[in-house]
Amino acid sequence: MKKLLWQIDGVEYVYSTSYRDFAVVTVRYYVGEDREDSLVKLYNKLNSNADEVPPSVANWVVKPIAVDDVPIVNLTLFSERYDDHELYRMGEEMLARLNSVEKISKTGIRGGRKREVRVELDAESCAAMNISPLQVVRTIGAADSSLSAGKIEQGNVESAVVTGPLIMTAQDVREIVVGVYKGRPVYIRDVAKVIDGPEERSTYTRFGWGPASGISQEERSSSHSSVTLWFAKQKGSNAVDVSEEIIHRADILKAEMLPPDVHMQLTRDYGESANEKVNELLLELAIAIITVVILIGFGLGWREALVVALAIPVSFSLALFSSYLLGYTINRRCSPWCFRSELWWTTRLSTWITSSGISCCARRTFPPERPPSSASKRYSCRCSVQLWPS
Repeated sequence: MKKLLWQIDGVEYVYSTSYRDFAVVTVRYYVGEDREDSLVKLYNKLNSNADEVPPSVANWVVKPIAVDDVPIVNLTLFSERYDDHELYRMGEEMLARLNSVEKISKTGIRGGRKREVRVELDAESCAAMNISPLQVVRTIGAADSSLSAGKIEQGNVESAVVTGPLIMTAQDVREIVVGVYKGRPVYIRDVAKVIDGPEERSTYTRFGWGPASGISQEERSSSHSSVTLWFAKQKGSNAVDVSEEIIHRADILKAEMLPPDVHMQLTRDYGESANEKVNELLLELAIAIITVVILIGFGLGWREALVVALAIPVSFSLALFSSYLLGYTINRRCSPWCFRSELWWTTRLSTWITSSGISCCARRTFPPERPPSSASKRYSCRCSVQLWPS
């Protein structure tokens, strides 16, 4: 399969990992390749060579993964009192409400144990009543389904026949008839033990503090059961705005539905990281412009320095405007002092930029109802700079 996938146009690298009974093949495309076209090429290559697949391979699943599928926000729930199963149930309820946040593409829960109804067969009881494990599995599968079985017509009345209802509780499982022994029905409760609780443990997820947390060595030495809620944004959306909205909603839900013994910690915020990188870039750019203007002013004269001071911001504005037309956006949020400085420069540069055919406007937006977050730092305002043809 790797040789066939190498033949696809735009593929940068193909590598695979083999396990017992299955394998994973990863196809990596060059940056800039169209997502839909790449998937069409991949499906076309696989389906056109389906006759070469060995009979032992039942089927394959193609899962596209892009940069936007990487979570931008991780919220970790941990507690000294509740175990990972109870935390998972709380996380499920919290995640269901956070799914209403706009511009979210994927969400999920990592860690913890899900709820399951487990049937533990008693070998001696099954043998005594001639009940096989396979018979129990098939009976439970047939009982946990809701299908249309036809309809009955009598007079002027037509009644639909539907199998069901679905299994909802552990008691429903106990009451399933799995067979007949000596003329009497055999229930699941007669041959098995039904347990409604957490699934069997396969992984452990713990939360602890590191040296950079600033807490005492005694507190860092202990860890707690935890689950992590993760969120990925939609393509083209602003990571800063999406992460702020997620954290804001999570703070409200924490106060409304989580017990006092359950703590919530922000363990990933790519919106904050993107905002810091962009602000750092703009700060370095401003320092570079000022340095160049000062050097030219002393070396060539202030008239030449004034020309450079006008040319660089105009060129930078044109570059941003061109990127905006091409669909590229900058993930950014600025603090009040940043807003004031940007507004000062914008009002003074607006006439220069307008003379080149572009208008500039600075806008400040205050979040009216948002309380301070306990999960991360917050600023009292956000601002954005928009450019459009005048």
